[in-house]
Amino acid sequence: MTSQVTAVKAVGVEKQKATKAAHPVERRIRNGVREPARGGKCWKIWNRLDKLQERTGQEPTVAQATKFRGVNENNARIEFYNWRRFHRSVKRNRTK
Repeated sequence: MTSQVTAVKAVGVEKQKATKAAHPVERRIRNGVREPARGGKCWKIWNRLDKLQERTGQEPTVAQATKFRGVNENNARIEFYNWRRFHRSVKRNRTK
């Protein structure tokens, strides 16, 4: 019985690998940050941040990002900072 379950799992993994290889997802990389894949939780946060910026004309704040309904607060914070870094056009010079 165990070998049958293992065989089924192996076939499922192979199908998954084949599906991913057949449909590569193009994701942009900017300022060292990769854009999240469409449809995921991270992408939903980025999408909401984009819409909020379009609506207000200003960069959203962390507080606004953490108030999104149905989103983990810690994940929203992390994605906000990734989104902001991705969209910044100029890297800031750090002085020591």
